[in-house]
Amino acid sequence: RRQAERWISGRRTSFRMASDRNQVCGVVRLLSELGQQFGAMTEDDDIRVSVALEEALLNAVIHGNLEVSSELRELGGSEYDDLIDERCADPRYGSRVVCVECDATADEVRFVIRDEGPGFDVARLRDPRDEDRIELASGRGILMMRAFMDEVTFNAKGNEVTLVKRATQTERAAAAAAGGASREVSAAC
Repeated sequence: RRQAERWISGRRTSFRMASDRNQVCGVVRLLSELGQQFGAMTEDDDIRVSVALEEALLNAVIHGNLEVSSELRELGGSEYDDLIDERCADPRYGSRVVCVECDATADEVRFVIRDEGPGFDVARLRDPRDEDRIELASGRGILMMRAFMDEVTFNAKGNEVTLVKRATQTERAAAAAAGGASREVSAAC
């Protein structure tokens, strides 16, 4: 088996995640491990990619499937968390899932995260660095995704985001020198 693993040039993994924000950290760890497996993403990339993945998954759960507005967070009380808990208990929202795909090769790792919510108009997103928004708690997730990943795209409906991290020449050379995918396949967090 170990000898055969050397010949694996990539891996596609897909799964469905419940609309539970408490599961996000474990899913991020799993996706990070999958991303590092073939060398496109290094341990040095881990924290930045993990932040981008956490933001994308939380957006899918909270704003997508549970349809809780980020502007509710600005009120400063418990309304934001209370509505999240209420929606999780409501089968109309809480039964929705987040579909996650990860395609990892030595050249790139591509994460696709899709929720079952109504989506949003990406073109109407305001820049959180604008003077009138700079002090708001909301609106920073997509900015961080774009800062930490090589490519961030949304589908037309606004309920699916694709995050791409590409390997640098140094990372490709290191992966080739190590014999490609020599890391053991892990499916646990």
